[in-house]
Amino acid sequence: MKTNQNYFKWPLRLLAAVVFFITIYNANAQDTWTGLSITSGAWNDGTNWSTFSAPTTSDNAIIPASYTGFAPVLTGTDGVLALTISTGQTVTVSSGYSLTVAGNLTGSGTLDLSGASGTVNIAGNISIATIAPGTTNNIVLNGATNQNIGAATFDNLQVNNGATLTGNILVNGNLTGIGSLTAGSSQITVKGNMTGITFSAGTSTVILSGSSTQNIDAFTFNNLEADNNSIVLANPEIVNGNLTGSATLAGVTGGSLSIGGNMSVSGYTANTSTVTLGGSSPQTISNAYSLYNLTLDNSAGATLTGGNLTIGHNLVLTSGVLTTDASDLLILSSTLSVAGASNTSFVDGPIKNTALDGVNNSFTFPTGNVNKYAPIGLSNVSDVSQYTVQYFKSGHSATPPGGATASTDEYWTLIENSGTASASVTLNWLDATFSGITTPGDLSVYRTTGSTWADLGSTAHTAASVTASVPASDMDPTFGYYTFGDNSGVNPLPVSLVSFSAQYQDNQVNLNWATASEQNNDYFDVERSLDAANWTSIGQIQGHGTTNLTNYYSDIDNLAGIVPAGTLYYRLKQVDFNGNFTYSMIRSVDISNSVPTVSAYPNPTNTILNVNWTGNLEGNTILKVVNETGSNIYQQMISGRGLMQKQIDMSTLPAGLYFVQLIDGNNNTLANQSIIKN
Repeated sequence: MKTNQNYFKWPLRLLAAVVFFITIYNANAQDTWTGLSITSGAWNDGTNWSTFSAPTTSDNAIIPASYTGFAPVLTGTDGVLALTISTGQTVTVSSGYSLTVAGNLTGSGTLDLSGASGTVNIAGNISIATIAPGTTNNIVLNGATNQNIGAATFDNLQVNNGATLTGNILVNGNLTGIGSLTAGSSQITVKGNMTGITFSAGTSTVILSGSSTQNIDAFTFNNLEADNNSIVLANPEIVNGNLTGSATLAGVTGGSLSIGGNMSVSGYTANTSTVTLGGSSPQTISNAYSLYNLTLDNSAGATLTGGNLTIGHNLVLTSGVLTTDASDLLILSSTLSVAGASNTSFVDGPIKNTALDGVNNSFTFPTGNVNKYAPIGLSNVSDVSQYTVQYFKSGHSATPPGGATASTDEYWTLIENSGTASASVTLNWLDATFSGITTPGDLSVYRTTGSTWADLGSTAHTAASVTASVPASDMDPTFGYYTFGDNSGVNPLPVSLVSFSAQYQDNQVNLNWATASEQNNDYFDVERSLDAANWTSIGQIQGHGTTNLTNYYSDIDNLAGIVPAGTLYYRLKQVDFNGNFTYSMIRSVDISNSVPTVSAYPNPTNTILNVNWTGNLEGNTILKVVNETGSNIYQQMISGRGLMQKQIDMSTLPAGLYFVQLIDGNNNTLANQSIIKN
C-alpha cells in the first residue's frame, strides 16, 4: 500500500506558519498580566501573561486594575518597554533584583522597590502614583531624550541625561548624576548628597533634611531650606530666593554665599566666608548671626529682625540701606574701615562697635537716615571701650546756649556701653546745604543728655567735618546726643521746629506746628501713615523762606479715602528751595475708641433721609430711627469701619419729631440726633 507523503507535510507547514506569526506578534506585543500560573506570580513565568510569554524591553506591560491570579513579583533582572500599573495594583521587585523600563513608567498603582537592592533603569517619563523606594536601590534616569518626572519618592536618584520635574520629589538618599535636572516649581527634598548634576532651580524649593553629612555642590537655588546641621556647602552657593530652616550652616573657608531673599536659618558658622545680600526686593535677616564678611548689594535694602547681627571682619555697603533697631543691632567686632557707604547705602538704626581700645582706637560708623548718609567717627579712644551710635534726620528738642544756634535738622546718639575712655568725636556732613553749613571753621560739637545743648568746642575742622574732644566723664552709658552748633550764628543751620501736634476731633485730625526760625524754607509736606512705615502726602503748606520770627502753621486731615480706625501717624517733610528736605518727629493719633457722630440730612425731610457716620467698632452697630414715644420705626444691624452711609425712606411716616440712633453691641447709645419729618 502506498502512503501519500503530502498528507503529513501540509499540517507541519501550517503549524510552522502559526508559530512564526505568533513569534512575530509577541515581538511587539502588549502584554497584560493575568497571574494565571499554577505555581507563583513570578514576573518571568510566561503563563502569568496574556501572550504566554514574559515581556521584554520591546514589549509594553500592563498590570490591569483587576485579575484573578497571583500579583506580579520580579525575581530576576527583567525589563519592559513601558510599564503601566493600574489602580490598586503593585509590582514588587524582590531583594537583589532590578528592573529596566525602556519607555514610560505610568499608572495609579505602586512600584514596590522596598526589598530591592539593585538598579532600576528608566528611560522614559515617570507618572506613577507610588514608588515604595526601599533603602539601597538606585533609580537611574538614562533616557535619550528629556524625561518628565512626576511626584515620587526615591531611595537614590541618578540623572544621567535630562529630566524635568512635574511634581514634588523626595530623595531619601543621594541625588547625583551627570545629566541636568530642571526643577520648575516643584519641591525637592534630599536627605543625602546632591552632587554631579546640572541644576536649573526655576521657582522650586530644595529641602536638605538628612540625618548625616550631606555634601552639596555649588548650585544656584531658588529657595533653600536647610534642616540638617551637617550640611557641607561647596563654593560658591547662590540662593536667589529665601534661605530658611532649622539648621546651623557652615560657610566655606574663603567662600561665598549669595542670598536674594530672606535669611532665617537657625545659625551660621562663618569661617572666613562672605555673605552677600543681593536681592532686588526688601530682604530680612532673621535670628542672631555672626558673619565674617557681609556685603549689602540690594537697592531695596535689608532689615534685621530676631536678633543682633555681628560682623567680624569686613562690611561692604554697595547698594541699599541696612535697617536695625535696639533689639536687632548691627555689631562690628572689627575696626576695619567700612567700604562703599554713601547716600544710597548706609545703616539706618543703631550700630555697635566692640573692638576699640588704646591701639585700635578709631572707627567711622556708616550711619544714616531717610536717604541721607551722615557718618560719625571716633578717634583717640584711650582704653578698651564699646560704643553704640545712631543718626537721626530730624531735630532734637534741646535748646542751644544763649545767643547760639544748634542744628534742628539732624543729631546723633553716642552711648559708651562699657569702658571709661575719653575720645575724639567727629561729626560729618556730605551735604552742606542740607545741614545749613556755610562756614565750617565756626562750628562746634554740641552735646546734651537733657534739654539744653552744651558746647564741647572743636579741635579740628575740615570741609565736611568738625571734631571735638570728649572727656571720659562726658561719655554717657545711657544716652548722649550730639549735633552741630554755632556760637557766633554765622552758619544758618536750618528750620527750627519748636512744636508739632496732631489731635482727632469731629471726624478729622487737626495738625498744628510752629517754627522759631527758618532758612530757605520753601514748604511743608504733611504726610500720613497707617503703619509708620509707608507714607502718603495729604497736603502742602507754604513756608516763610528765611526768617528769625516765630511762625505758626496748621492743616486739617479730613480722612478722605481711608478707614479712620486704629492709630494714624503724621509727620512733616520740610523742603528747602533747592529741594533738600528733612522730616519732623512723628505724631500718632488713636481713633479706635472715638465716639462716632451722625450726620442726618436733609433736616427737616419729607422723603429720603441720608444718614452718614464714621464707624470705628470691630463688631456690629445698630442703626435705629425711633419716634417721640421711643417706638422703633426703622432698625438695621450694620458692620464695618470707616465712612458708613445709609438712606431711609421716610415718605410714609406721619409728620413729627424722630431720633436717629447708633447702638453698639452692648446696647449702649453711641449717637442720637433729632430730625423733623414734614
